[in-house]
Amino acid sequence: MPSSPLVSVLLTTYNRLAFLKTALRSVRRQTFRDLETIVLDGGSADDSLRWLDQNLHSGERLIRLEANPGPVALMNAGLRAAGGRFVAFLEADDYWLPDYLESMLREFRAGAVQWVSSGCRIIEGRRVIGAVDARGTRLPRHDPLLLKLTGCNIHCLMSMSMARRSIFSEIGLFDPAYKWIGMDMDFVCRLALARGPRAFGHADRILAVRRHHPEQITDVPGPWHWKTPTPWGRDCVASPRQREFYLDLALYYCRYRNEIEAALKESGEKPQ
Repeated sequence: MPSSPLVSVLLTTYNRLAFLKTALRSVRRQTFRDLETIVLDGGSADDSLRWLDQNLHSGERLIRLEANPGPVALMNAGLRAAGGRFVAFLEADDYWLPDYLESMLREFRAGAVQWVSSGCRIIEGRRVIGAVDARGTRLPRHDPLLLKLTGCNIHCLMSMSMARRSIFSEIGLFDPAYKWIGMDMDFVCRLALARGPRAFGHADRILAVRRHHPEQITDVPGPWHWKTPTPWGRDCVASPRQREFYLDLALYYCRYRNEIEAALKESGEKPQ
């Protein structure tokens, strides 16, 4: 019986064929090779499934879910199927530099570390529009609770995050109550409450590229929009996807309201 790979790469995609090819190519070009790649498709209606059927290599497999259930359902399906001791998350919008996995694994040598983040470059088309380091210190806003619990402004960008698979058995999978966003912040909160700041490691280098484009789930108007924050109003919930986006955020802030208000009080900030 063949031995299990050290790393399971969970590549999530939905109607992203134009980006999926680059993301998958970046996995294939990794300097670290003891891995399996699980492509998780939410029932794409473009040519993604046909392309995957014809182009997956040995060590790569496809899990297909229907009706675009959202990234939480896809990632949890991948976690259940993963055989590696570590899981690395990659959204089809993004891609890794060749030494991403090798550099991230190096941070897990400290036994207490359960979750590692890396820095990334942010692009729009071919233009570099910014960067985020592994501790999130270049983000325009921070989550006060995550800052308090982890000791840093952790960025929660899934394509730049890697975890020990065993921690999901200990504290549970991503919460399906979240459909689009918030599940990563919620999981990091649960991990920090269970293990403390020592659970988090950081590869303080640019190891990945995050792509912004109009079809992105989080590219919606409103207070947290990555480009130009706007006040709350009807234009913030102009589509079903936007309503679900803000419902996810509301769920997160309601669940952790007391802890967030306490963290804001300690830092001297006010709730917004």
